[in-house]
Amino acid sequence: MLADAVEAASRTLKKPTEEKLDAFVWNIIMEKFHSGELGESNLAMRDLEIIRRSFRRVLEGYFHTRIEYPKLKDKGAATASLAPSPEENRHERRRQSRFEAFVGRRGRIGSAVSS
Repeated sequence: MLADAVEAASRTLKKPTEEKLDAFVWNIIMEKFHSGELGESNLAMRDLEIIRRSFRRVLEGYFHTRIEYPKLKDKGAATASLAPSPEENRHERRRQSRFEAFVGRRGRIGSAVSS
Protein backbone atom coordinates (compact mmCIF):
# COMPACT_ATOMS: atom_id res chain seq x y z
CA MET A 1 0.00 0.00 0.00
CA LEU A 2 2.75 2.47 0.93
CA ALA A 3 4.88 1.57 -2.07
CA ASP A 4 1.91 1.93 -4.41
CA ALA A 5 1.00 5.33 -2.97
CA VAL A 6 4.57 6.66 -3.15
CA GLU A 7 5.20 5.26 -6.62
CA ALA A 8 1.97 6.65 -8.06
CA ALA A 9 2.35 10.07 -6.47
CA SER A 10 6.02 10.33 -7.47
CA ARG A 11 5.00 10.48 -11.12
CA THR A 12 3.77 14.02 -10.51
CA LEU A 13 7.16 15.29 -9.32
CA LYS A 14 9.24 17.52 -11.56
CA LYS A 15 12.96 17.94 -10.81
CA PRO A 16 12.76 16.96 -7.14
CA THR A 17 15.66 17.57 -4.76
CA GLU A 18 16.79 15.16 -2.07
CA GLU A 19 15.04 17.26 0.57
CA LYS A 20 11.81 17.44 -1.43
CA LEU A 21 11.83 13.67 -1.98
CA ASP A 22 12.37 13.06 1.71
CA ALA A 23 9.48 15.35 2.70
CA PHE A 24 7.29 13.95 -0.08
CA VAL A 25 7.75 10.33 1.02
CA TRP A 26 7.35 11.15 4.71
CA ASN A 27 4.13 13.11 4.06
CA ILE A 28 2.57 10.18 2.23
CA ILE A 29 3.57 7.75 4.99
CA MET A 30 2.20 10.09 7.67
CA GLU A 31 -1.07 10.57 5.75
CA LYS A 32 -1.56 6.79 5.82
CA PHE A 33 -0.57 6.67 9.49
CA HIS A 34 -2.89 9.49 10.62
CA SER A 35 -5.81 8.17 8.60
CA GLY A 36 -5.55 4.88 10.53
CA GLU A 37 -4.62 2.76 7.53
CA LEU A 38 -1.53 1.45 9.35
CA GLY A 39 -3.35 0.81 12.63
CA GLU A 40 -3.27 -2.97 12.43
CA SER A 41 0.07 -3.30 10.67
CA ASN A 42 2.30 -3.73 13.75
CA LEU A 43 4.76 -1.27 12.20
CA ALA A 44 6.64 0.92 14.66
CA MET A 45 7.77 4.46 13.89
CA ARG A 46 11.28 3.04 13.46
CA ASP A 47 9.95 0.72 10.75
CA LEU A 48 8.27 3.65 9.00
CA GLU A 49 11.55 5.55 9.13
CA ILE A 50 13.36 2.62 7.46
CA ILE A 51 10.63 2.43 4.81
CA ARG A 52 10.94 6.19 4.22
CA ARG A 53 14.70 5.97 3.69
CA SER A 54 14.31 3.00 1.34
CA PHE A 55 11.67 4.72 -0.77
CA ARG A 56 13.70 7.92 -0.90
CA ARG A 57 16.82 6.08 -2.11
CA VAL A 58 14.87 4.38 -4.86
CA LEU A 59 13.25 7.63 -5.96
CA GLU A 60 16.62 9.41 -5.92
CA GLY A 61 17.88 6.83 -8.38
CA TYR A 62 14.74 7.10 -10.45
CA PHE A 63 15.00 10.89 -10.71
CA HIS A 64 18.76 10.94 -11.21
CA THR A 65 19.53 13.53 -13.87
CA ARG A 66 21.35 12.49 -17.00
CA ILE A 67 24.43 14.20 -18.32
CA GLU A 68 23.64 16.14 -21.46
CA TYR A 69 26.24 15.35 -24.09
CA PRO A 70 27.36 17.94 -26.63
CA LYS A 71 26.11 17.50 -30.18
CA LEU A 72 28.82 16.64 -32.70
CA LYS A 73 28.81 17.40 -36.42
CA ASP A 74 30.29 14.06 -37.51
CA LYS A 75 27.77 11.27 -36.84
CA GLY A 76 30.43 8.52 -36.73
CA ALA A 77 32.48 10.45 -34.17
CA ALA A 78 29.33 11.13 -32.18
CA THR A 79 28.57 7.45 -31.82
CA ALA A 80 32.08 6.65 -30.65
CA SER A 81 32.39 9.56 -28.23
CA LEU A 82 28.89 9.23 -26.72
CA ALA A 83 29.28 5.61 -25.74
CA PRO A 84 28.88 5.34 -21.97
CA SER A 85 31.99 4.71 -19.96
CA PRO A 86 32.27 1.52 -17.87
CA GLU A 87 31.59 3.65 -14.78
CA GLU A 88 28.40 5.06 -16.33
CA ASN A 89 27.29 1.54 -17.33
CA ARG A 90 27.86 0.30 -13.80
CA HIS A 91 25.90 3.22 -12.33
CA GLU A 92 23.01 2.68 -14.74
CA ARG A 93 22.84 -1.07 -14.00
CA ARG A 94 22.85 -0.31 -10.27
CA ARG A 95 20.07 2.28 -10.65
CA GLN A 96 17.99 -0.12 -12.73
CA SER A 97 18.55 -2.91 -10.22
CA ARG A 98 17.38 -0.69 -7.34
CA PHE A 99 14.27 0.35 -9.23
CA GLU A 100 13.41 -3.25 -10.13
CA ALA A 101 13.94 -4.27 -6.50
CA PHE A 102 11.63 -1.44 -5.40
CA VAL A 103 8.94 -2.47 -7.84
CA GLY A 104 9.37 -6.14 -6.93
CA ARG A 105 9.08 -5.49 -3.19
CA ARG A 106 5.92 -3.40 -3.49
CA GLY A 107 3.67 -6.39 -2.90
CA ARG A 108 5.56 -7.53 0.17
CA ILE A 109 5.60 -4.10 1.79
CA GLY A 110 1.97 -3.49 0.91
CA SER A 111 0.87 -6.85 2.25
CA ALA A 112 2.85 -6.37 5.46
CA VAL A 113 1.21 -3.01 5.97
CA SER A 114 -2.32 -4.13 5.19
CA SER A 115 -2.21 -7.36 7.19
